[in-house]
Amino acid sequence: MSTTADRRAAAAAKCLTLDNMNPNIKVMEYAVRGPLVIRAGEIEKELQSVSRQAYRPI
Repeated sequence: MSTTADRRAAAAAKCLTLDNMNPNIKVMEYAVRGPLVIRAGEIEKELQSVSRQAYRPI
């Protein structure tokens, strides 16, 4: 029969860490594409170029 300490040790051995993860995952880059991201970039540029954006009161 397994003790609590044995179960914890087994669970710790299965834990994913930077030391045991695939090195390709560490250097992976995520590229988001599409119209939503393009528009978000446009809005970000607009907000940076204008000191105060005029919004309607809610």
